[in-house]
Amino acid sequence: MHFIDANHGWIIAGAKFLRTIDCGNSWSDTTFSTFRITDIHFNSVSNGWLCDVDGRIYNSTNGGQTWNLQANVNEQLNSISFLDDQNGIAVGQC
Repeated sequence: MHFIDANHGWIIAGAKFLRTIDCGNSWSDTTFSTFRITDIHFNSVSNGWLCDVDGRIYNSTNGGQTWNLQANVNEQLNSISFLDDQNGIAVGQC
């Protein structure tokens, strides 16, 4: 679970991705059928990153409504964090 402020938060559970913009009173659901998400990080309300067990890194610039593949390292990624829109780190296992 990751909240950027009191209203905007995101939860991952396997291939499911849930997003709230109203302090958790309601959640919108997005399912990624082809992979299992391992971590998610937003550094602003609109800009976020996620990684998966197959080593893919995705970026969203609209609060998680859509995601674009940014990299594929072909190894399991477990955690991702970004300092700003351009600088971050992802770690995993070989």
